Amino acid sequence: SLEGPMLFDAASPFYQDDAGPSPFYQDKVEDPVKLSYMGVFNEEASFKGPSPHEPRFYRVVLGTLFVKPFEDPQAEKILKVNMAPGTTVRTTGNLWRGKHGNVWAELDRKYQEWRWVCVLGPGFGMASPLLAPEEEYGLIIGAPRRRIPRRKVQKEEKPVDEEPDDELPDDFESAKPTGSEVHFQVMANSIAIRKAPCTSAPSLGGLGKDKILFGKPYSFSDNPWLRIDSEECKKLFLDSTTCDGWVLIHGSCLGMGQLLRKLSPEEETEQMELRKAAAAAALEAERKALESERKAIEQARQEAKAQAALPDATQAAAGALVEANIADSNTVAFFEVVSNDPALARSEPSTSAASLGSLARGKIISGTVRTVEGSSWVCLAEAECRRLLVKGAEGWVLVHSAPAGLQLRMLTKEEERTYLHAQNEIEKERAHMEAVKREAEEQRQALQREKAEFEAKKQAAEQAAAAAATAAAAAASASAEAALSAPAGGIAPAPAAAAAPTQPAGREQPAPAAAAPAAAEGLAAPPAPKVARPPGDVKSWGVDEVITFIESLELWKYTEKFRENAVDGEYLLELSEADLIEEVGLPKLSARKIIKKRDQP
Repeated sequence: SLEGPMLFDAASPFYQDDAGPSPFYQDKVEDPVKLSYMGVFNEEASFKGPSPHEPRFYRVVLGTLFVKPFEDPQAEKILKVNMAPGTTVRTTGNLWRGKHGNVWAELDRKYQEWRWVCVLGPGFGMASPLLAPEEEYGLIIGAPRRRIPRRKVQKEEKPVDEEPDDELPDDFESAKPTGSEVHFQVMANSIAIRKAPCTSAPSLGGLGKDKILFGKPYSFSDNPWLRIDSEECKKLFLDSTTCDGWVLIHGSCLGMGQLLRKLSPEEETEQMELRKAAAAAALEAERKALESERKAIEQARQEAKAQAALPDATQAAAGALVEANIADSNTVAFFEVVSNDPALARSEPSTSAASLGSLARGKIISGTVRTVEGSSWVCLAEAECRRLLVKGAEGWVLVHSAPAGLQLRMLTKEEERTYLHAQNEIEKERAHMEAVKREAEEQRQALQREKAEFEAKKQAAEQAAAAAATAAAAAASASAEAALSAPAGGIAPAPAAAAAPTQPAGREQPAPAAAAPAAAEGLAAPPAPKVARPPGDVKSWGVDEVITFIESLELWKYTEKFRENAVDGEYLLELSEADLIEEVGLPKLSARKIIKKRDQP
């Protein structure tokens, strides 16, 4: 029977005695015709198909939906799908209640592939509506809620240009403060900031979780609210410039939990320090902006004053030239560029002549004054043109004229003396720097010459050592051949042309005369005795012992390189084969020979 059906019974978590019926539906539906008009059926009624209703839009609340893919809402197959909170779902407006108390809405098949979606899910153990009507969605964002306040009766439509002030409570100004201004932290996922301490007041914007707010706590209608002044609202980028914002601290009136958390004393101190630092930074930025604006205004005032005084300055400049009696003479005078725009140096004393360069404001120039067609010009000599980087051997700069105004101001005698003294000091400093530069260049060239002489001497010594080694080897070879060619028992004549081998500088080498007795007996002459390896551990050798060691390996041509680098025994032990090749410049085989002989006991 459809007599006295209810959409929510007492066991449903969405029904509260003090909350009234759900805003999704009318009050208790007892008329079967009215129930059929709403498109809601209980489990005892057979499904009669959808009724024609206006389409209705819902918003996803929790991100989880339960849908039925078949036309018949009594079908047992149910799918669980995930959809982002806030997503809009379009329905036909038809509703149906299942046997477990779940309320289902028929989806518009033009926009959704499923047929039915669960709006309220007590049968699924969900503690919040799965879908909320689009017009009610803003009331429950930020945290799950158990119930929704009764929807207000729609009032008469207002003109578009009127503000919805009648939606605000008339007595909200009577809200009482409950504490001083402190900081709060947003605990919910998102909260709404409203124009008045009422959940139906227009929203000024929203804030996300962990956002820090600063305001004064108030109490209104037994609900705690945080009042944020308009200046703080502007910092939060809210749509408010003339009114304060209100944020609900605890959402018990909406079936929600704690929305804002008061900061601890330590956190409050830290936030206050941050506010002071931000305020100081903003004050400093404002001060700099005002200072910059003041300077700009002062500069504009000075420029306007200078422009107003241009006729007088022009006359004064002309009078100064006449008084100085330097016009059309060979007297060199000094001038300062005083015009805001650069003064042009021209090839001829004419404003239509080609420009050779420009002179910025404050530049000091010198030249003779010439009067051409009633206008005074400063003629720049070739040296002055080079100093001022003006192209050409001669330049002309206009002093003043009626259309151009004053461009050059003649320096006073005191200013001229100061300028010349400064220029002399600069010239002295430049001359000193040039002298230092020349001296450094001469020293560099002397070092280059000394290096070249040293390289020549070193090369000559290497060549002499190589020639001596070659001669010694040739003499030893000749002696051996003579001994082999002598008859048995005879004495081989000594070669008359054989020259004694040249000894290396600073070293004595045994003469090969001892080979004669052996040759006389018909034996081969022994080779010349070698330099012995220095005694002792390599690490204890000095530079001379290292040189002796290199000579014992018959590497005389490289001894000077070891001597130049002061290679002692300890240094020799640290050198690798690659170091000998790269740093000392030895061939690979010679370097390998030194490493091998060095490491032998």
